Amino acid sequence: MAPRPVIITDSQDEIDKAADKRIAVIGYEHDAVRLSAGFIITDLSAADQEYIKEVHDLSYRIPKEILETDRTLIRQLDPERDIYALFHLYQMPGVTDYVEPLFPFLKEKAYEQDYFDNIYRFYDFGMWNVFLKATGALIGRCGLEYKALPGSDDGAEWLELGYLLSPDMWRQGIGYEITEAVLGLAEAKGHSHFFARIAEENVASVALAKKLGFIRKQRIAKSSEDLWVLII
Repeated sequence: MAPRPVIITDSQDEIDKAADKRIAVIGYEHDAVRLSAGFIITDLSAADQEYIKEVHDLSYRIPKEILETDRTLIRQLDPERDIYALFHLYQMPGVTDYVEPLFPFLKEKAYEQDYFDNIYRFYDFGMWNVFLKATGALIGRCGLEYKALPGSDDGAEWLELGYLLSPDMWRQGIGYEITEAVLGLAEAKGHSHFFARIAEENVASVALAKKLGFIRKQRIAKSSEDLWVLII
């Protein structure tokens, strides 16, 4: 895919016009110039090739590869290209037994666009899509999200682990492969506090949590799920 334009300007009018046309734009603040934009720099030297590519990819919703495991590729969701495969995945037997179903098609697409623009842009973690390297097929989702620990205000920075897999990928160790990789990435970035919400009858996820080192704490208030915690 050929790169699309990225504008650098100190004009609020140009920023607004670019935003209306969904053109990537970086606001350049200097002297008394103050701007409203999704991306702001105060020194032109900050707009190096790496930063411009980041702005380009986020603005045009080009998903970033997060991790590669032995059998999978984990990357950000693509609201345009992944949505049909995602709906197919969620319609498979057992997939939504313990997770929320997707919204109706148009609402889900808008939600995923908003997720890309607001979660991927501002946070280093999120829910990502999982692809089988051998075929390129979407086989699941896995990721971490910044959340408050249920029932606690201990002040620690917690990340909630979530994942799901296509039924034809169950019992092959892929769930452990992707969750261990995601937790390892977070640990490498300095994170140490993780939790998961798991229904007691979800025996596969209970077994996975134990294998990853999570410990069951208690039933979450007003919920049918138990709280599992991992502190590294």
